Amino acid sequence: MALRFRRSINLFKGLRLNLNKGGIGLSFGVRGLRVGVNKNGLYTSTGIPGTGLYYYQPIKLKKQQSANTDVQLNNLLKDGFEQFEKGDYKKAAEYFKSYIDKNSNDYGIIYLYGFALFKLGKYDDAIKAISNIPENSEFYDEAMAIKAFCLQDLDDNDTAEKLLNQYMHLLKGFVLKEAYFCMGEICEAKGDFKKASEWYKKMKEINE
Repeated sequence: MALRFRRSINLFKGLRLNLNKGGIGLSFGVRGLRVGVNKNGLYTSTGIPGTGLYYYQPIKLKKQQSANTDVQLNNLLKDGFEQFEKGDYKKAAEYFKSYIDKNSNDYGIIYLYGFALFKLGKYDDAIKAISNIPENSEFYDEAMAIKAFCLQDLDDNDTAEKLLNQYMHLLKGFVLKEAYFCMGEICEAKGDFKKASEWYKKMKEINE
């Protein structure tokens, strides 16, 4: 199972044409949970609508026990994504933690889990969780941003600012929005209210 990025074109209600590096395919379903087909065969995908993030699971003929495990894990992701999208980070963290216990090297979910812990104010736990993401992972940039968010709330503004200046240009979506807000708070703490206002304006523009 892997975290991927894709673009989709709606053909008609429920049916989409999906475009990615691997080619094109079709999928059918509802927000956050879809079944599709591409050159590799049938698959299911779960994700956070509006972010472009989703998890891809090939549908294969397996022993019943293995198949049941895949369904359980897929359900944990689906429920975790739904709660994350709603802003219920406590429940999202619980689902993601249950998933990570069975997939300790799934860095995409570890990063989302760390972000949820940060939003819950569990800064030390968040930093500990994302410390498991290696530097060569595609989610390392987001992990360093989350570390910066936690450090800023722990009043280590200098280290937080240094990290954000280093990784800001690599961020996107809700993490970039949080990074703008964090930089605004750092500037406020330094008394630079003009610069803080500029960061907050950038944050608002993401929703526009």
